[in-house]
Amino acid sequence: MKFFRAIFVLFLFFVSLPLAQAKEDFLAPTKISFSAKPGETFSYDLIYKSGMGGVYDLSTRVFEYDEKGNKNYIATTSPLVLYEETIFEFQPDEEKKIPITVTIPSDFPDQDVSMSHFLRRRTEEQQTFELGSLMFLRIGTVSTFSGEVTNTRLHLVKTDAPPSEVVPEQGHFHGVLFDFKNTTERYFSVIPVIQVYDQEGALVDTLENQSTLVFPEFVKTVNVFNFSDRDISVADTKVVLQVLAEDRTLLHEEALELNEQQMFMSQSRPVSPFQSFSIRKGILYNPIFQIAAIGIGLTLIAISFFMKKK
Repeated sequence: MKFFRAIFVLFLFFVSLPLAQAKEDFLAPTKISFSAKPGETFSYDLIYKSGMGGVYDLSTRVFEYDEKGNKNYIATTSPLVLYEETIFEFQPDEEKKIPITVTIPSDFPDQDVSMSHFLRRRTEEQQTFELGSLMFLRIGTVSTFSGEVTNTRLHLVKTDAPPSEVVPEQGHFHGVLFDFKNTTERYFSVIPVIQVYDQEGALVDTLENQSTLVFPEFVKTVNVFNFSDRDISVADTKVVLQVLAEDRTLLHEEALELNEQQMFMSQSRPVSPFQSFSIRKGILYNPIFQIAAIGIGLTLIAISFFMKKK
């Protein structure tokens, strides 16, 4: 009897093990960019969900990219970032907003600053795994954006093969790849666009992808997806790739060459499981102002209440 009881306990253990491992942590946004001016203060929220719960430490580290796109951390803290608190306690499956405040001195020079905000979980007072959110600050203005597109190619896959198998000449394909070299001294975002024309040469569809950041330190490979409700094939007379800068300046344009065996498959745009966040600027979101406003509001309510009683 004891033997079967032990077998049953082991069975329950191995059944519950995948469920325990399935509890994961999530952090959003994973990457965010701000354009700011010297003397400006703003704040926003990181959204963190803890699967297992526990105590977490918040920290910020400044980094720089090298020519291969690797991050080299140059400091453990940043004088531009302020925290209301640095230690957070989560219950299992609890989600919290982690406020981040950025204050730029009025004499701060125009430059790019890259930072990682980390939340690290403790286990018996020993720090373990951490998740990080990248924040890019472009301080000051950029007059023009420039860059070069090279090595445009199709990511082809066979329908009966795994998505990772690249086919050189035929098959359906999931995306258009190109390499982008940022020739501006500052980082900025580019917007890939696919334009589809019919046999009469009329524009029938414009598919705008999400913007992506490009940096002057390294060449970045950009993947363009077909966010539409239909496939694009050789029946469409002309398929054009455009690359726009964040100010909508056209940086590159070229026609994509398709053959009869190729098809650009439609894909759904991913949706984040997290709620949206907002950026807070100005005195209205200053904690001292908010406390004073609450105090004034409660005082007015009390005065109104006593006047009604009289």
